[in-house]
Amino acid sequence: CGGWTVIRPGVVMKGARRFKLALVAVAAVIFLLVYHRAVFDLPARALFVDTGPGTGNDAIVCLSGAETERVEHCLELYRKGLAGVVVVTGGGLEKGLVFYREGRSLASISRDWLSSHGVPEGSITTIEEGTSTYEEALAVREFAVAKGLKSIVVVSSPYHMRRVSLVFRNVFGGSGVSLGFSPARPFDEGLSGWWKEEGLVANVCLEYMKLIVYAAKGYLF
Repeated sequence: CGGWTVIRPGVVMKGARRFKLALVAVAAVIFLLVYHRAVFDLPARALFVDTGPGTGNDAIVCLSGAETERVEHCLELYRKGLAGVVVVTGGGLEKGLVFYREGRSLASISRDWLSSHGVPEGSITTIEEGTSTYEEALAVREFAVAKGLKSIVVVSSPYHMRRVSLVFRNVFGGSGVSLGFSPARPFDEGLSGWWKEEGLVANVCLEYMKLIVYAAKGYLF
């Protein structure tokens, strides 16, 4: 063979494979550098649901929660004329929650906030029931069917909307009531960059845990 070097086919194949893997790795790094925000946002985006508030709704449903953003968004929808009634939900508070005035309900706190910001008391319906999303959905269905409502739009925090939509669609199945879902803030304001904020990290992670529990209990489907 003289000065010729013999290269085995197996060595060539291994070299080509390594080269391809290196290219894939480089492409992946470039992709993450360019689109890292969109990639990191995916877990939060999967929790986000926005069907739009629609028009001609019979009621705006404000789910209970500590976030002021929920009542603020309901007030905005009410002022835009999306519905003439705002339904606030939420049962009694646990003992020891002095900040929220022990003995009151979340629904009553939401009602007072809306009333103090210009919503007439006659336009606010208070459902002081439910200590969970599922229980609130059951209470709202009972109210909606009893009042003959045909269309409602449900408001909650952005990270909460996936579970809200699944629960309400499950509970309202066969009711004849049309459902809309309007998050308190758009994704870019309420969830984008969630991994940078401690509070949002906790909310997003907790929501996935709650989705698993709700699925196991049959609340979602």
